[in-house]
Amino acid sequence: MKKIAKLSFLLMFLASFTFFTLYILDINKSEEIVEQYQETFVKQSEQKQIIIEENIKSHTLKETTTETKYEINKNVNTDLIEDIPNYVGWIELPNTEIDYPVVKGDDNDFYLNHGYDLEENIAGSIYMDRRNIGNRFDLHTIIYGHHMNNGSMFTDLNKYLKEDFYYENDTIYYNDLYNSYTYKIISAYYISADSYKLTYDIDADVIDDFISRSLYKSNYVYHEADRFITLSTCNYILDNGRMMVHGVLVPNEND
Repeated sequence: MKKIAKLSFLLMFLASFTFFTLYILDINKSEEIVEQYQETFVKQSEQKQIIIEENIKSHTLKETTTETKYEINKNVNTDLIEDIPNYVGWIELPNTEIDYPVVKGDDNDFYLNHGYDLEENIAGSIYMDRRNIGNRFDLHTIIYGHHMNNGSMFTDLNKYLKEDFYYENDTIYYNDLYNSYTYKIISAYYISADSYKLTYDIDADVIDDFISRSLYKSNYVYHEADRFITLSTCNYILDNGRMMVHGVLVPNEND
């Protein structure tokens, strides 16, 4: 019996060690791939900024185009389109580690455990809901990502549990293939997925529900023409918990 117990313990240890090793390898691979994409993203953004500044000097563009980097659609990047299958955009939240490509699959399951290179990876990818069309056609854009122990992917959405962070970092930047978007955060909360299902369709009642669930108050008032974004990840305060962050699109001067 002792030999069987020792053998069972050894097998369990080896299985755990193997899983942990594969987990670390997956995480490292995911981070290396994302870092390459981030470098490409920033490099092309800087190149566009130089071109715009040169055009300004020659009076071909107005100076207001360089007031903020987010006025430049830095995500129209042919390198990323070619490198990332199913690439639909880029998402960034200031003062977080969230600075990632966004992809969209034929379902909402594939990218739970597949990386941007389509290979199996426990970290998955940051991905858009399959029901979304993208490129300014959606009233409600939904984007998912894992909560990883190393702080990557959508882990930092849980920073919005803190009141100071919520009010001081209330902006989401998203760029698709053709447009740049700024969203103002209007709600953040955690909830059990056992008793909650995120709706894709949007109306006044749905937005009121988002607002009422928020941990912190918002002065947002619903308008039928408004467009929204929802970011979702896991939260471990509750069993099968989810962390939800909702934002409303801020119209720009070209809208």
